[in-house]
Amino acid sequence: MILTMYRLLLLIASSFVICESAYVDSFKKCSMKDDECMREFYQSLILSLGDNGAPEIGVNKIDPMELQNESVSVLGILNMTLIDGFITGIKSCAIKSLVNDFDKGRATLQTYCEHLTIQGHYIVDLADSIAQITSFIHSTHGEGQGKVVIDKINVHIEFPFHFVNHNNDVHFKLHNDVMYSFNILGKAVFESDSLVMGNEEGGKAIIKYLNDNWRVILESFGRVFFDKVVEIVKSFSNKFFDNVPVKNFIKEDLSSYVK
Repeated sequence: MILTMYRLLLLIASSFVICESAYVDSFKKCSMKDDECMREFYQSLILSLGDNGAPEIGVNKIDPMELQNESVSVLGILNMTLIDGFITGIKSCAIKSLVNDFDKGRATLQTYCEHLTIQGHYIVDLADSIAQITSFIHSTHGEGQGKVVIDKINVHIEFPFHFVNHNNDVHFKLHNDVMYSFNILGKAVFESDSLVMGNEEGGKAIIKYLNDNWRVILESFGRVFFDKVVEIVKSFSNKFFDNVPVKNFIKEDLSSYVK
């Protein structure tokens, strides 16, 4: 019985190693000097990880991307917490350009996302100043299902990185101080089924205000949203690079870059 269990565990472990090896070996290798090839490589990762993730190396799928207990204050008018929600549309994002500077340890990406949608269960507290928008409001609390759709987003991201030696292989390691900026070329649309408890007209008035002033509102709301997206992208990127040596997708020997 013990021998049978041992053989079963050995078979499972062997299958995992074979699957991991098959996944990693499927990558197209690029020269460190070929930014276009590297751009295509990273784009292929977004597409493959978007739907399926990479369970072989412990990376979950990134579309949809879960959000929990994320709070934002909008223009001093309302404070909203997304209790349980998610973002969709990550896999629609296209990397337009990628520049790697291995000597300085910095990667610069220009990315375009056609649609990003945030939706889920929220709670909201309204400020007294909400009366300036509508006279329908008599309650300052709300809870329900909401959604924000943001169209046509340009994102500029700079990833500092260095190389480390792990198990006699060279790996990428991203730094925490990722810098980014974004520009909305389209617009944002807010929707909610119950922004103000028991007050449908008041809720509609606030949603109209949010949609009429979406660009100003995204200056605060958008920053919280993109902070979370970048945090999650950095997390899954490090998990990927921790498990996949650079030799699997870069042709050159980068051991001289290890510090």
